[in-house]
This record gives sequence, C-alpha cells and structure tokens, in this order.
Amino acid sequence: MSRSEMYIGQLVAAMYSDNLWYRARIVGCHEDLFQVFYVDYGSKNFVKLERIRHLHAHFLKMPLQVYYFIICMFAFFAFKFLTIF
Repeated sequence: MSRSEMYIGQLVAAMYSDNLWYRARIVGCHEDLFQVFYVDYGSKNFVKLERIRHLHAHFLKMPLQVYYFIICMFAFFAFKFLTIF
C-alpha cells in the first residue's frame, strides 16, 4: 500500500504490537507514522506504512465491534442500576 493511496478515515488492516493484523481506521499521520484506531478493540497506535494493508471488501462490510461492546456495557450497567431500586 502506498502513502498516496491512504487517507484519514480509511479502513485498513494494521499490524498491532502482537504482530497480528486487525481492522483499523486511519486517524492521523505524523512523518512516517500513521495513527490508527483499532475499530474492534478501541485502542490507538502509531504504525509504519509497511504495517498497513488494504482491507478485503468482505471485512469492510462487517460491523465495528467496539461500538457493540460499549452499547452492551452501557445496557448492562443501566439494567444493574435500575434493578437496585
């Protein structure tokens, strides 16, 4: 993947510190590093260009898992709070 193909907001596959590939959104760029947000886990990291790949179209259609986790946690705590009273 070349630098000219990349843009802020793009969904890509980015390698994490465990050397595995995860879905990520490009959220920033600083010199030769790109800041990515791992959309299924909610963490951010700076990665080099060679650790970023195009994401297969199949993975672009899958819902972002981190948002489902946040909604589920909110619903769980709201339910717990409401059942106390």
